[in-house]
Amino acid sequence: MIGYVTLEEAKEWLATRYDIKGIEDIILTKALYRAFDKIEQIPVRFKGEGEKVFPRMGEREVPFLIKMAQMLEAYSIVMGKEEEQAQMLNGITSKSIGDMAVSYDKSKKTGLANFCNAQAAQTLKRFERKSY
Repeated sequence: MIGYVTLEEAKEWLATRYDIKGIEDIILTKALYRAFDKIEQIPVRFKGEGEKVFPRMGEREVPFLIKMAQMLEAYSIVMGKEEEQAQMLNGITSKSIGDMAVSYDKSKKTGLANFCNAQAAQTLKRFERKSY
């Protein structure tokens, strides 16, 4: 188990949606760990009693949306989206050389963690505490 999913579970789910034939298991494993670390940084409502944030109090198992967010984020990491994340840490989403325009966006930020995958970030926002 790598966080909330197994390597086999992640490979099967991602293979039905993306072309992952060239991705080595060790690379995907490392990406799943990094995605898990990001999820664990989110200040969630009703945090679980165990070592992991999920399942939360009152939940018997980890919601599939959390597993999906981990797999999506791991896939984005494997595909090299973390370079874009370095700019996103400052909120920069686009640049222009011609009249020097810069755009800012914080939609991929959830709690203190910045996600490469916008779908994963938006999915995790529903579990985030509204105040700190």
